[in-house]
Amino acid sequence: MKISSKNHKITKYAYIFSIILISGCSNTVSPVLVSIPENLQMFWNTIIKDNPLPEKLQLIYENPENTLIPEIRININYNKKTSISNNIILLETKYLVPCTNFNNTKTDIKNNELSNFKLLSLDEIKLPVKGLSIEGLYPGDTNYPVFEEKVLSLHFPDNYTDKNKLKLELTSWFENVKLYYRQMEIVPPEINWVAGTGDIMTQRGIETNLLYKNNGSDYIFGDTLSILQNQDLMIGNLEGSITYSNTKTPKSYNFKFDKNVLPILKEAGFDYFSITNNHIYDYGEPGFRDTLNFLKEADIPTSGAGLTKTEASEYTEFIFNNNIFRVLSFGAYPQEKNGWDGRTMAQVSDTRPGILFESELTMKAVKNMTSSSSFDIVMIHGGEEWSSVPNENQKNIYRSYIDAGVDIIFGSHPHVLQGMEEWKGKLIAYSLGNFIFPGMGSMKYAEESMILSVGVYNNEIKYIKPIPVKIDNQRLSIDKSGIILERFENLSKDL
Repeated sequence: MKISSKNHKITKYAYIFSIILISGCSNTVSPVLVSIPENLQMFWNTIIKDNPLPEKLQLIYENPENTLIPEIRININYNKKTSISNNIILLETKYLVPCTNFNNTKTDIKNNELSNFKLLSLDEIKLPVKGLSIEGLYPGDTNYPVFEEKVLSLHFPDNYTDKNKLKLELTSWFENVKLYYRQMEIVPPEINWVAGTGDIMTQRGIETNLLYKNNGSDYIFGDTLSILQNQDLMIGNLEGSITYSNTKTPKSYNFKFDKNVLPILKEAGFDYFSITNNHIYDYGEPGFRDTLNFLKEADIPTSGAGLTKTEASEYTEFIFNNNIFRVLSFGAYPQEKNGWDGRTMAQVSDTRPGILFESELTMKAVKNMTSSSSFDIVMIHGGEEWSSVPNENQKNIYRSYIDAGVDIIFGSHPHVLQGMEEWKGKLIAYSLGNFIFPGMGSMKYAEESMILSVGVYNNEIKYIKPIPVKIDNQRLSIDKSGIILERFENLSKDL
C-alpha cells in the first residue's frame, strides 16, 4: 500500500511558485509568487539557504489570481513512490509504521489490516506505543509498503524556450539542488534488535547433549535457534559457575558448567552473559574467578562482576552501525531460605572479588553508563522466586534505575514470567523466567519462557516482540498455542 489515499493528496502539501517575467532591461527583478503550507516553511528555508535561488528574483508569499501571467511551477509534494526523472528530485523518504499499545503481544499485521491502525513515522513512535511489522517487513526493507516521499519538481510553461535566460538560471539552480541531495545520500533506517531471555542452567543432561550429541544445539534449542542467532545483541543469565572446582558453598543447590559449553552457547547466538546471580558463588571465590577467566577465554562479555569494585562497575559496550549499546548487570535478590545472602556473601568489596549488588555503588555505575548517545541496558537478578507478580520493593528498585537513565531492564531470578511495564517512556521486563533449565516440569509456570526482542532506532525502542518459548525438560520450542503469550499480556496489563 502506497500512501496515495485521500488523506495524503499531493495538492494538500504542494508548493506553487509563479514567476512573473517583467519585460525591460536586464536589471529587471522577476517576482516569484510563493504558496507554502506553514508546516513546510522551515524545510523550504533550508533548501534555499543551502542552494540559493538565482539573483533578481523577488519572493512574494501570496497567490494573486491572474491567469494571464506566464507561470513557472516548482512543487514540493508528499507523494507516493515515483520514478525519479530529470525534473523530479527525491528529497526525503518518510516510512510510516502501524502502531499499537506496547503490551499488545501482536507484532505483525497483513497489508489489508493497515486501515485498523494509526500510522506514525519511526521518529514519532514513543513508548507506550510500539510499531508493528507489515507481513514481516520493516522500514528500510525492500518492498516495505507504507511511506511518503518528498519530491521537488520543476515545470516551465510551453512558451519558455531552452534559451530563455530565466529558464536557464532556474534549471541550473535545480540541477545544483539535485546534486546536493544526491551527495547527501538518503540512507534507509537501520533498526537494531536487542533481546533478553531468562535463566540458563546447563546441567541435568544439557551439557552432554550440547558437547557430544550430533547437532546438539538443534536438539536443545529447536526452532528458537534462528531467533537467537538473528539478534544484533542477545543477552542471557548464566545461572551458575564455570569451574572444575568441587568445593561447594553450603546451600540448597549448586550449579557449575564445563567451559567447553561456552563456545557452543556463543555460536547459538548469545553475545553477553549476566553472572550477577545467586549461583555465581556456588563454588566460592575460586569458582567466581574461574568464571571470569573462562568467559574472557571464550570472548563472551559480562559486566557487574570483577576482582575489584572498579572492575565490577565497568559496563560492556557494543557498537552496531555506529550505534552504541551498553550493558550492566547486578543483583537485587533476597536472602535465600537456607540463609545464603548474596548481598553479604557475593557482593564485591574492598577485600573480596564479587558482583555488583543494588546499592549506591551500583547506582553510580549505572549513571556513569547512561547517556543520550547510547542505548543503555540493565539486567537485574531480583524479585521473589515463583512469584508471577513483582512486589512493590522490586518495582521501586527497577523504576529507580529507569529514572537514572536506563532504556530497558531485563529481569531474572523468579523462575517464572512476570509482566513488562512502560515506565517514563522506557521498558521494564520484570522476569523472563527460565530458558534452559531442565527438571522444572513439576513447578507451575516454570516451563513457560520468553525471548523478549526489541527493535531500537535512534536509541529508542520502536518495536517490541515477545516470543513465547515452551520448555520441555531439556528441549525448547516456540510456543504456538497462544497460552504463554496470553498470560504474559495479562501479567503486563495488570502492572
